Amino acid sequence: MEISKEILIKNLTDLKPHPKNPRKHPDKLISKLITSIQTYGFTSPVLIDADGRILAGHARSKAAEKMGLTEVPCIMLPLSGAAADAYVIVDNKLNELSEWDEDILSDLISDIDGAGFDVELTGFDIDEIDRNPLRIPCREGALKAMAKIEELRNKGDSAGAIVSCLVTGAPAGLGEPVFDKLDSRLAAAMLSIGACKGVEFGAGFAAAAMLGSENNAGTNNCGGILGGISTGQEIFFRAAFKPTPSIGKPQKALDREGKTREIAIKGRHDVCIVPRAAPVVEAMAALVLADCTLLSRTARI
Repeated sequence: MEISKEILIKNLTDLKPHPKNPRKHPDKLISKLITSIQTYGFTSPVLIDADGRILAGHARSKAAEKMGLTEVPCIMLPLSGAAADAYVIVDNKLNELSEWDEDILSDLISDIDGAGFDVELTGFDIDEIDRNPLRIPCREGALKAMAKIEELRNKGDSAGAIVSCLVTGAPAGLGEPVFDKLDSRLAAAMLSIGACKGVEFGAGFAAAAMLGSENNAGTNNCGGILGGISTGQEIFFRAAFKPTPSIGKPQKALDREGKTREIAIKGRHDVCIVPRAAPVVEAMAALVLADCTLLSRTARI
């Protein structure tokens, strides 16, 4: 089938919603689309048939209307009848079949956060953190993580994870440049939490693979702290937590005599302690910043 690649600029009044469009578009979605269009522009044309009936892009056209736009880019598809009706489903359903690589997604969101960019522009909802027990800003990701935890529970095993912390509204000037650096105090606080084995700020270990020009070009590769002092940008760091060592699986361990023996730990143990650690990370960060804020009041000439 020959598909037109020509972008047509159409008046919104000439476009007609498909009468049987099965997708719902809540106000929250429209609001996010408006923000996305304002940030990136109208990057995805509305797909229409020869009669101006919308086959894909109902939400985008609604967002455009709410923004007061009179024209939108469109692509006309040579479809009609049942084929056109089916495409209304195809466009939405096929996207649902794709899956996220949770590790890559987590790293990418962390990079975006660390650069001081608004994560909610990606469509992920920071408020979702408080709606699920794993405190993951993505409902689908939270459901998959919970399923993985149940799988590990049944196997008698455990898992570690990374807690990302984003501090907004911190003023510039917190911390000292030599022996009382803000990042060193935050790192010490995080590493004092049980099972925390590592901390990185901003680009973190990834900065070691960058050139100086690349690291300097990032909007917030430093994670909001330079020379031990807050810059006024968002402070961003990640804390890595090891898997719970107390697991039900038989495992080898050294006894008091230094001999290897097999043990199996009984009782109830968390498969992953990170959901419990997340509010502790938040609280410890708040305490450090409160201390530094009070200390900054004494640093006056």
